[in-house]
Amino acid sequence: MNAAIGATLGVLVGAAILLAVLGIRGTSRTATVATRRSWRDEWVRLTHRPAGAAGRRRDLRWAAGGVSAVVAWAVTGLPVMVVAVPVVVIVLPWLLSNPNIDPIARTAAIDQWVRSLRSVLLSGADNTLEGALQSSLQTAPGPIAEPVRLLVARISARWPTDRALTAFADDLADPTGDVVAAALILAARRRGTGITEILEGLATAVADEVRARRRIEGERASTRAAARYLTLIFAAMGLGLAWLNPGYLDPYTTGSGQVILLATIGGFLLSLWVVRRVTTVSDRPRLWPGRDRAAESVQHAGGRDAAHG
Repeated sequence: MNAAIGATLGVLVGAAILLAVLGIRGTSRTATVATRRSWRDEWVRLTHRPAGAAGRRRDLRWAAGGVSAVVAWAVTGLPVMVVAVPVVVIVLPWLLSNPNIDPIARTAAIDQWVRSLRSVLLSGADNTLEGALQSSLQTAPGPIAEPVRLLVARISARWPTDRALTAFADDLADPTGDVVAAALILAARRRGTGITEILEGLATAVADEVRARRRIEGERASTRAAARYLTLIFAAMGLGLAWLNPGYLDPYTTGSGQVILLATIGGFLLSLWVVRRVTTVSDRPRLWPGRDRAAESVQHAGGRDAAHG
């Protein structure tokens, strides 16, 4: 126990000295900014850090895992905590999260966007599909705001409408988005009446899908809630026994005991992964699996239209 505390204090003192030396060293502001940028870019590249708030949350989890590992090792004196605690702190929030929230929110956003697009066409503010698509950017829901912005930017850059919609489907990467993009591509090529009826039918179909997904999600929510409650109960029991009865950890001070403890933690995390996988709603196969195949499909369809025309 004392050795662990001493080692921890030694690491902290060494880090403090290193930071002090780096702070005292005279470096130009330009060099400092360039160094920070290069370190940040290297960190993003090596760790595949997500952009924006998701990346900051991930960095905080990693930092919390490192600090928790040092604290747990210092308190318990078990070296296995250096491995087990960071894994638990980093992986547990992901295992207990709901994997179906983002797909449902994206499908609901597509439904709202299609209805908004139909309303713009019915109002007569924009009589063309391209104009309605550009106007829809102002009311685009958050989950699909960036794909809609890119779609409008491509149309403003004089991309062919069907090509811009094909790229839009790939940006959404959603089976429902593929269906909506395909219908809009057909409407853009035929340039006939009835586009509002097409959008109304699409909105009805997407709304039915959103209701079905939410119903399935409600049925599976109890399983995830049970997993969260069991995790809290087991964690409270373990911490309570270790605090009220310090001798509870004595069997795990040996090498074999630490292996057993690590295997127990790993088995529990594996069971949570199984629960997450079982409660994850599988998406339907995409109509266009990727940008290259989507573009190829559009080109083939355009050739067929020209041949029949």
